[in-house]
Amino acid sequence: MRTTLALVLVAFGAASCGGDGGGVAVDAQYQVTCPIDTSGPACGSASDPVDVLGFDDEEVEGKGVITATCSAVDSADGSKNLRFSIGYGNDPLMTVRGLVISPDGGPVLGSSCVVEVRQDGNTFGGATYGACGNVAPTDDQPCQFAPFTYDEDGESGPELVTTLLCRNLRAPAAPNDIVRDITFPMSRSMPARIRLVDCEGF
Repeated sequence: MRTTLALVLVAFGAASCGGDGGGVAVDAQYQVTCPIDTSGPACGSASDPVDVLGFDDEEVEGKGVITATCSAVDSADGSKNLRFSIGYGNDPLMTVRGLVISPDGGPVLGSSCVVEVRQDGNTFGGATYGACGNVAPTDDQPCQFAPFTYDEDGESGPELVTTLLCRNLRAPAAPNDIVRDITFPMSRSMPARIRLVDCEGF
């Protein structure tokens, strides 16, 4: 059974002997998989599922050091401009930037949101091919975030929770030949799950 983030936080607190805590924490599950739309280029096989659970800079046996960063900047209209990265090691596996939401969560606003995913030596999305928003994936906007839920009193601390679904996300190095979906592990019809705790600026 998969450990919950709350239990990870409790264990970290015990190990740190009452220190200042571990900063940003993440609970994310996703998979870079072959497109559900089979009319495109040949895919081969899906990548291994990605499961990141814990604090930024926390070392996980068999996986490495967690990358979990999250920060939000206040905009003049009162919205929050959010950027986050998750993964293992020096190069995050997923980076999202320009994601605008209201201070209390809700749907992605505007058109500045960009998703970039790295897996198996390939980079997908980015500034040219990784547009994200609140509507179902299209060629022009391949990634969809569900409305964010913000809970200041989450069981593990202030938290942002959402899901992400990408269809036909292209690799800039070979946009016509390397195309993938981002979904929940082993379930191409379900979106990935992302939970961010103690995001700076929220």
